[in-house]
Amino acid sequence: MIPCFPSWLPVLCMFSGLAPADNAKKLETNVQIHRLPLRFMKNAGQVDGHVQFVAKKPGILAFFTKNAFVLNLAGPVSNGTNTLTGVGPSEPPSYSMPASGPCSLFLTFEGASPDATIEGLNTLETVENDLHDSDSNAWTTDIPCFDSLRYRGLYSGIDLIVYDKNDRLEYDIIAEPGADISQVIIRCDGARGLNLQSDGELDIALDSGRLHQGPPIAEQRDKSGQCRAVPCTVFQIDGSRYGFKAPEYDIHSILRIDPGIEYCTFLGGSSVDDVGSVAVDETGTLYCTGATYSSNFPSTPGAFNTTFSSSPTYLQSFVAKLNSTGTQIIYSTSLHFCGIGSISLNASHAMYFCGAGTKGYPTTPHSFNPNGYILQQYTPVVGVLNSTGNALIYSSYIGGQGSAQGLVLESSGIAYVCGGAGDNQNSPFPKTPGTFQTTNGSVFIVKINANGTALMYSSLFGASAAGVGGSARGIAIDAQGAAYIAGIVDGPTFPVTTGAPQTTFAGGTSDAFVSKLSADSTKLEYSTYLGSPFQYSFGDEQAWAIAVDSTGSAYVAGAAAGPNFPTTPGAFQTNFQGVQEIFITKLNPSGTGLIYSTYLGGSSNGSNAYSLKIDANGDAMISGSTSASDFPTTSGCAQPVYSGGPSECQFVELDSLGSGLLYSTFLGGSFDTSETGSSIAVGLDGTIYLGGVTNAPNFPVTLGAFDTLLNGNGAVGGFSDGWLAKVTLGTPAGVVPYGTGTLGCAGAQSLVVYSTPKVGNPNFEFTCSHCPGDSLGLLLITNQSYATDSDPFGIGLNLLVDLFSSSEIYAFDINSNSLGGASVPTAIPNNSLLGGNKYYAQVVSLWPSGTCTPSVLGLSSSNALAITIQP
Repeated sequence: MIPCFPSWLPVLCMFSGLAPADNAKKLETNVQIHRLPLRFMKNAGQVDGHVQFVAKKPGILAFFTKNAFVLNLAGPVSNGTNTLTGVGPSEPPSYSMPASGPCSLFLTFEGASPDATIEGLNTLETVENDLHDSDSNAWTTDIPCFDSLRYRGLYSGIDLIVYDKNDRLEYDIIAEPGADISQVIIRCDGARGLNLQSDGELDIALDSGRLHQGPPIAEQRDKSGQCRAVPCTVFQIDGSRYGFKAPEYDIHSILRIDPGIEYCTFLGGSSVDDVGSVAVDETGTLYCTGATYSSNFPSTPGAFNTTFSSSPTYLQSFVAKLNSTGTQIIYSTSLHFCGIGSISLNASHAMYFCGAGTKGYPTTPHSFNPNGYILQQYTPVVGVLNSTGNALIYSSYIGGQGSAQGLVLESSGIAYVCGGAGDNQNSPFPKTPGTFQTTNGSVFIVKINANGTALMYSSLFGASAAGVGGSARGIAIDAQGAAYIAGIVDGPTFPVTTGAPQTTFAGGTSDAFVSKLSADSTKLEYSTYLGSPFQYSFGDEQAWAIAVDSTGSAYVAGAAAGPNFPTTPGAFQTNFQGVQEIFITKLNPSGTGLIYSTYLGGSSNGSNAYSLKIDANGDAMISGSTSASDFPTTSGCAQPVYSGGPSECQFVELDSLGSGLLYSTFLGGSFDTSETGSSIAVGLDGTIYLGGVTNAPNFPVTLGAFDTLLNGNGAVGGFSDGWLAKVTLGTPAGVVPYGTGTLGCAGAQSLVVYSTPKVGNPNFEFTCSHCPGDSLGLLLITNQSYATDSDPFGIGLNLLVDLFSSSEIYAFDINSNSLGGASVPTAIPNNSLLGGNKYYAQVVSLWPSGTCTPSVLGLSSSNALAITIQP
C-alpha cells in the first residue's frame, strides 16, 4: 500500500478580464462585441505559421503565439488587409488582419520561456472550414475548435489560461507552489498608453477606444483547509508594461483554483416552464425534465412526441438532452399528461422518470399496469425513454391518487420509486404480499423489475388515521438493496421505531420523516420524525431529498420552520434565525442518533433545500431557494450578493463534519422575481450541474448558451423559464493535474480526486473517467514524474509517471464499469512523517478484446496528478 497521498498543490489564480470600457458590450467607437461565443481554433495553415491558435467572433479577431496575444477589435470586415508586425522580442511574424478600422493590441509576455506550449481545452462540437482561396486544394476543413487555451510553462512554475466570459477575454495566471509571480511582465504594443486607476483597474488606451482590465482576484487555502482571499494588485512599470504583486501569498500553503460557471442557459417557451430534475452521463451530456405550459417549447424532429398543447392552462411535461457545452439540444420531447418528479440514467443512457399522470398518459402494453385506475386526480406513473429520445422502453401507471416523486436505480436497471398514494379508498394502490404494510397509508414505495413488467414489491406505510396524510419525496438505496426514503407527514400516527432520534410528532402543520426499509421490504429498519413543536405560517417542516454513503449513514435536507428543530453541538448553525431555514441532517447507520444536524439560512425570510448529493469525502451539496439577503456565501463564489426579489437560487457545499461551508453562492437576476434551484447532478469529474426555474431576464446565462433570452415577461407571478448551469468548484488543495492521456473511444481518460490528500484521511479516493468499459487497468503511483511526457515505447501510451526510476512504484488494480468509470478507494495513514511528501499518479488501461482499441497493444493512459500530502 502506498504510504501516503496528497491533496492539492498550492495554485495562485488571478483573474484579469479585457473588456470595452464604460460598456460591457461595445467599445467607445460603438463597435459591437456580439453575444456569440469566442471559439479558439487551431491554426491549420490559414494564418502565419508563428500563430498557434486563432479566436474570432463578429467584431474581434485574436491570434495566440507562444509568448503573445494579438487582439484586433474591428468594425465591419472589408476585403482589404493590413500587415501587422513586431509581436515578441524575436522572429516578428506577420498577420493578415481586416483593414476596416482595426483597433489592434499586442500583449507580449516578456521573458517568457521559449519552451512554453499552448493547448486547446474542451473540444467543441463546432469545427471551422477555411474556404477563402479560389483553389480548392488550398482549402482547410474540419479545423478543431476549443472553448479555452492553456499556456503551459509560460514562466517557471506558471501557466496561463485564456477563455471568453461574459463578453470579456479572460486570462487566469496559475502559479504552482514556490513560483514567483513577479516573473509575469506584460508589454502592450499598439496602445497609446496605460492608466492604472485607484480602484485597481487598468485602462488601456487605443486609437479607437479604450479597454479596461479588472482588478485581479487571488485565493488560496490555509493550513486548516479554509479558503481565503489573497490581496493582489497590478503595478505599472512604465507606459507600456505592467505586472502583478501578491505580497501576502504564502508559497507553502494550500491553494484552490477559483470556481466559476462554465455555462448557464434558459430553457423554455413563451409561457410558464420549470426544470425539475437533472442527470448527467459520463461525457458531461446533461438530461433534464420538467413541466411546461408553452405550446412552443423547443422540440426536436424525430423525438417521441414533438407536439406541445396549445392550451395556456394545460400543464404537460418535457424531457430534454443537452450537449456537454450547453449550446445545443440533442433531443427534446413532450410526455403528455405527466408531471415529472425525478429522473435517473442507466448504463445505456436510457432515462427513467416518474411523476403524475392522468387518463391518456402514454403507457406500453407489457408494463405492469398499462391501464391504471383514474378518477379526476393525478396518479403516480413511471417510465423509461430510450437513449435517442424517440421511443418508450416501458411506461406504466403505478396506482393510487397522488404523485411519484423520487426514483433511484440499481445498475441492473431495477427501479425504486416513492411518493404519495392518496387515501387509497376510491383508487386502490397495488400491494404485494409480505411487505411491511399492505393496509391503507399515504406513503408508498415500489420496486420494479428491469423490463418494467412486474412489481418486485409494493408497500404502503405512513399514517393510518383518517385525514392524516404524507408523501415521500426523496429515495436512496445502499449496497444491500435497503431503501431510504424521506418526506413529509402531517399527523402523529406515522410509524416510528424504538430508539429513533424523535419518536413523536412535534406538532404544528407537519414534520419531516426519514425511514429505512429492509431489502426484502418486510421490515422497517428504522423510522423517525424530524420536526419542531413551533412552526411559522411561512411553511411546513419537510424533507425533500436524501442520500446514503458507503457506511449506511443517511443525509437528509429540507426546510425547518421552527426554533427547536434538532441540531447538534459544533454544527455550522445551531440557532434558528429566520422564518423558515434549510436543515441538513446526517443520521448514523442504525438510525438511532444524529451524527450532525444544522440549520442553514439568514436572519430574515425563508430558505429551502430541494436537492442533495454527497461526494466520496462525505461533503454534502444542496440546492434550493432563499429569500434571505444575508444567506451565508463563501469568498470567491460565483455570486456572493443577493440580487433582489422575493427569492433567489442558492447552491451550497457543506463539509463532511457539518461544521463549515466549503462553497456557497447565490444564483439569480436583479429583477423583482422569484427563482429556485430544483436539482443537482454530479459528473464523473466532479463537475456540478444545476437546474431550476427563474423569471429574471438578466439571470446570469452565458454567451453562446443554447438560449440566452428569457421567453417570458420577467414580472413577479409572470412567465418563467427553466434554467440549467454547469459549475466547476475547482481542484482540491494539494493536487495538480498535468499532462495529456491517450485518446480512447469516449475521449481522453481523466484522473481526478475530490478530497484533500491529508494525513489520516480515511476516505481518499482516485476516480478515472473515459476508461474502456468493463476493463482492467492499473493505477500507478511513484515519487518521480516522467520528464518528457511522451510515448517512450512508441505504442501510443503517454507515460507521465517514471517507471524507470529507482524509487518504489505502487500499483493498484482497477476495474471500470460499463460506462468507463473506475475508482480506487484507499486511506492515508495517520503518520505525521507523510506530510509534505509528493507523489505522481496515472492510470493505464487495457482495452477488452473486440472493442475500440486506440493503440496497437490495446493500452491507453490517463492524464496524471501531482499529489502532495497535507499535514
